[in-house]
Amino acid sequence: MDQIEARAALPITEAMDKALARSNISDHSKKSYRSSAKLFAAFFGDVAVRDVTDDMALSFREKMLDVPAGYSHDARFRGLSFPAMIDAADELDDEFETDLTERRKQGELTEAEYESALEKGRIARMTKKTACKHLSAMNSIWTKFINAGATPSRKRINPFGGLIFSVAERDKDRRVKREFEGEDLVKIFSSRPFREEMARAPEERSREFWITTCVAFTGARREEIAQLRLEDVNLKTRIPHFSFKEGKGQSLKTERATRDVPIHPFLMHLGIEAYVERRAATGSVWLFPGAGDINVGHRSKTSAEWFGRIIHDLGLYEEGGCLHRLRKSLATQLADSHVNTAYIKDILGHERECVTERHYIGGATLEKKAELLKMVTFGLKPAEACRLIPAASIEAGEGNVLHLTR
Repeated sequence: MDQIEARAALPITEAMDKALARSNISDHSKKSYRSSAKLFAAFFGDVAVRDVTDDMALSFREKMLDVPAGYSHDARFRGLSFPAMIDAADELDDEFETDLTERRKQGELTEAEYESALEKGRIARMTKKTACKHLSAMNSIWTKFINAGATPSRKRINPFGGLIFSVAERDKDRRVKREFEGEDLVKIFSSRPFREEMARAPEERSREFWITTCVAFTGARREEIAQLRLEDVNLKTRIPHFSFKEGKGQSLKTERATRDVPIHPFLMHLGIEAYVERRAATGSVWLFPGAGDINVGHRSKTSAEWFGRIIHDLGLYEEGGCLHRLRKSLATQLADSHVNTAYIKDILGHERECVTERHYIGGATLEKKAELLKMVTFGLKPAEACRLIPAASIEAGEGNVLHLTR
């Protein structure tokens, strides 16, 4: 057996590890490639490189769309293989549809109510956008195999080439991430994980708690919060604020993302000052532990997962952008309060697009932003001094208002 045939006989995952060992791509990209290869192997086995066919690649493209979305957060699919997850999801959908059909026959549901409930109640599946990420990764992996001489000379064509869903197909499949309603937010902030965090001293609360609450009450992107340095937290100024900027180990999405955003009174009531002081006492340069050891773009991952589990348990989960929905909720509340769109964009770090916004409306000052952010309450009432709040004292009060009492 010659050298090329020997390489082609290697299982996909082993051949990939060898190819990645010679690559200078980021650790994040390597992790992404391995995740996609494992997903492929879950359906077809860890087959030899030479045995992967065009039909297998095409089948992989279709099978991914049957994988339940949010499976990692859903206890119903925990411990199952991907094929078993799909079977379980199909069975649950069948049971749900059978129950709805019976209710329609009994006259409990109109035809319109039946169709609406059926659409909303089915288990969400992997989107084409997510599937494209795996297809792109497999395409890149195979290109590396070809370049490294790990494929038989007769199979120099990439089986994953040209399988990416078109932009039109992805747009048609796209789910609009909705903001949380006031009642949803009361449920979220009254959930057990939040109550358990609130029972601890502010400086002892987890990075996941603080990143989540900071996203909720600043409207900042989750990575913008997670990559803050202590020097970016300005508590001693007339208007306490976060400074979002690029620097060593810090990256922003757009030029407009460089901005100052006031620290909401709710965060001050929650005791963020004590948390900052504790972090400073440790000699850290980062606001959140471990930020310097995590790749840029992934410092908020554990917070997104923590929040994802909470909203999943509350029945509020939607695939993708869990924390982003808090950002959207803040923008919606400002819009509902008739705040000028240009000012909302200044707070969120969005580009001003139209001529009027760019040339005729001045930028929102820090004072103006502070005034506007005070409108954002999400129906929550923090106590005037909640430094340490027993979990038992956090409860939903009248009018869907969360009262935080000592």
